Amino acid sequence: MAYLNFLLRPFKGTGSSNDAEGAIIRAGGKHVDKTITLSANNTSANVNVFLVTGVCKVFDVHGEIIVKTTLTNCTNVYFDLWDGTVSVPLTKTTTASMSGFNVGAFFIKDADVTTALTILNNNQCRINEAAVGAKEGAPFITIAKTGVATYIRFNYTTTDAPINAEVKIDLTWADIDSGIVTAV
Repeated sequence: MAYLNFLLRPFKGTGSSNDAEGAIIRAGGKHVDKTITLSANNTSANVNVFLVTGVCKVFDVHGEIIVKTTLTNCTNVYFDLWDGTVSVPLTKTTTASMSGFNVGAFFIKDADVTTALTILNNNQCRINEAAVGAKEGAPFITIAKTGVATYIRFNYTTTDAPINAEVKIDLTWADIDSGIVTAV
């Protein structure tokens, strides 16, 4: 019966736990997602997506366009870490574009900060492949600023007046000591 209870309850441990739960979290991570609306009117915008506290290892961050009403122009798409004062880019801040892309188009951080998001439109079949010996995605460590809210943000520029689309963003992470990532 104890075995069955273990299977039915969600994990209560952390990535630092020296038990089976800790090992699973360290290996595969926890998951959080958030759907955001793009609604800027002929300007640049940023949207707080996830709140980061403490220290976390992010294994993967990716997303998908799930609603497209007006998405003619959506450029300079990138992620950053924001503490209310300092912006630390997680991907290159220029060149990634989702202009005119379809519902179902996919984007992923799959390299270091010097590289733009990879965006795969579904207007034809495509693949994204990690470099030899690398994992898909691009893991990184975050640390929140003490005493203030620290966010992972989605940033974009548009000339649409206004842009109107929704994207679902997924993030897989593991806590390091007391870290946590939550959708906002």
